[in-house]
Amino acid sequence: MTETIASDSAGATRKILQFPKKKRVLTILLVGETGSGKTAFTSLLVNLLRGNGPFELEDQHNVDAESGLNKTHSQTTEVTLYPFTTPDGAKFQILDTPGLADTRGMGDDNRHREKIYRAVKERVTTIDGVMLVVNGRVERLTAALSYTLETLATLFPRAIKDNIGIVFTNVCTNGRGLNFQMESLPADLQTARYWCLDNPLSLYKAYLPQMRQATEAQRQTSSQATFLKKDYADTVECLDKWLEWLDERESIPTKAIIELYHKSTEIESRLFGTTLAIENLSRLRKELQSIVRDLGAVQEKQMTLADIQNRESPKIWELVETADYNTICLSPSCHSNCHPSCNLDLYDPKDLGGWCKVFKTLGVPNRLIPFKNDSTVRCSKCMHEAAEHRNYRRLYEERPSKIYQEALQGLQAAKTTEESLKGARDSIKRKIEKIEQDIEESKQDIPRLVDEMNNLSLSPNYAGYIRSAIQLFELRKRQLEASAESDEELSVIDKGIMAFKGHLELLKDTKVGRFVSKPYDIIKRALETD
Repeated sequence: MTETIASDSAGATRKILQFPKKKRVLTILLVGETGSGKTAFTSLLVNLLRGNGPFELEDQHNVDAESGLNKTHSQTTEVTLYPFTTPDGAKFQILDTPGLADTRGMGDDNRHREKIYRAVKERVTTIDGVMLVVNGRVERLTAALSYTLETLATLFPRAIKDNIGIVFTNVCTNGRGLNFQMESLPADLQTARYWCLDNPLSLYKAYLPQMRQATEAQRQTSSQATFLKKDYADTVECLDKWLEWLDERESIPTKAIIELYHKSTEIESRLFGTTLAIENLSRLRKELQSIVRDLGAVQEKQMTLADIQNRESPKIWELVETADYNTICLSPSCHSNCHPSCNLDLYDPKDLGGWCKVFKTLGVPNRLIPFKNDSTVRCSKCMHEAAEHRNYRRLYEERPSKIYQEALQGLQAAKTTEESLKGARDSIKRKIEKIEQDIEESKQDIPRLVDEMNNLSLSPNYAGYIRSAIQLFELRKRQLEASAESDEELSVIDKGIMAFKGHLELLKDTKVGRFVSKPYDIIKRALETD
């Protein structure tokens, strides 16, 4: 990449960063904990994009719009977008994530993912690079930055791996002084490209005002000025190589990140739908087995065929897919569509309790009311707590069982002869066999749904998804325990809970955020019938 050489107002040689040749828009997501030098790096980058020479460097992160660095806040995302347009019209966008790396004790990972997801969804259309700004003098990944990486990894698709780079600060551009151990990073990031720089804006911050007032002769004899110009030139050369690397990256559409985020809620809703399906199928099997027994009673003249033919089909609750997000209650036996077309698109039940209108008090979101708990606030529609609600692209719908209706229709032409009754029983037995097959397939679908995430995200949040599955199973278990004839369904649910809890035990020996392989077989074995 070539450089444009000019002379700045102070007489020093100015090296202006060259924008990549292939792209006219570059979007970068910056990640770094407090003290990493992320803010100073952003400020330095804008200085260089504006063409500021070594003696013109100044803090840029608080300047107004006319300075070339707009600072746009979003109350929804709490993430900052710094846009910059070069003189030739090329656009540079820096998406900063303040507060995400140093607030581990102030919130959970879902809330952090929500902030990043909102920023990506609302502010940009593609991402060219995810840059980790790390203090190169520190030997290992700190707990705060590690937590942020783990949170980000659950949000990003695998395709973004080659777009992740590292900027080591407080280190010479030739790598002298770099103490950081790449082995402390997640496995897939240990071979990531990295760049070292000792930010001249930070290094000479106290010295720069004095040097701006100095004469050219004073600068010529000043060792500090000489060091500043050299460090400035080395930094520009380093960042030009970084920009070349960004130019070669395939831009990742934010649509892929949005789809992955939606996938997590979709997986949970399908898990819940699967538990409903297992319960419905088990119930139908019992109903059809009752018909088989009653057909035997008809043959023995103990009841009439009309008694069976005139039965009403039992109704079952199903989850029906919708285009919009809806707030529904998962509490046992509730089946309430509390807020159809909610469209808040909130992953965390606590966020749902904070903002969805069915949890508002006198029209005020619960999140804005002091001393209100977002998890325990009660729904105005069903009176259950927010923790028992979800925002799914699903709605409850009560329907007569098609399988049962088909079985009754098959009996309409039956006669009371032994041959006719035997044919009717055989037909229903085949339906029972099909139901048993469907139950087994549904049981196998549970671990597959969890495994599905492993094939999409950079590093899946297995613990989060598995805990969600356990919670869903336990909600269903409470309902089944109230029924006198639910031993078989309870057995399925108990095995599901045991399977997922067993997998959580395995995860305890694995660092959070690292890849966990093949949970499918582990969970499947636990779900197998005895």
